[in-house]
Amino acid sequence: MTQPTPTFDNFIYEEMMVHPLFFTHHNLKNIALIAHDNAGLLREILKHQTINSIWQAKNSATEVNDQRINLFAESITVWLQHMPPASLDSVIIGDLSDSKDFSTKDYQQFYQVLKADGIFIQQSHSLFNTQEIRAAYQTLQQAGFADLQILNFPVSSGSHTAIMAIKNGTFKRIREKDIFNKPFVTKFYNFDMHKAALALPEFVREELAI
Repeated sequence: MTQPTPTFDNFIYEEMMVHPLFFTHHNLKNIALIAHDNAGLLREILKHQTINSIWQAKNSATEVNDQRINLFAESITVWLQHMPPASLDSVIIGDLSDSKDFSTKDYQQFYQVLKADGIFIQQSHSLFNTQEIRAAYQTLQQAGFADLQILNFPVSSGSHTAIMAIKNGTFKRIREKDIFNKPFVTKFYNFDMHKAALALPEFVREELAI
């Protein structure tokens, strides 16, 4: 079952798709954002002063104007084929409808465009839809990603998850001090919410064998 993107509580989804990623990676500068309704995600991304460039699809719905945003007119698959290897610090897929048609080959392309310490993050399904989460998890492993984390967080419709995958090595300790000293305001995200999002119930651990 495809899970709709939340509406009035979008700020939770937007913050949890962006800030855990930024406070896990040490220095995100160049990223790609693949999401149709991405104005809120862009606003959260641009709160981080390290950002130099953001690639996004030309047909994405956004009201954000910023000189760091680069548009690509081709399909995502064609765009991936033209991106130089190891050119991005992160790829964010913020919409289930954008990810459902990706093949393992596409995920391998995402893997290739990431730098050695790059992190991929993708919106996933409800925590109770373990079959779909397991399929996404396994696809990322097959694409070559070395370590994965599942984030789970509440929304009005129940729960959302996101899967983070690092290209090489393992996920390190999150940057706790930087979270406490962040120079911007959030409505939901903080250090405790980040830590809580990484906790998984036993039935999910058993299903994913982690």
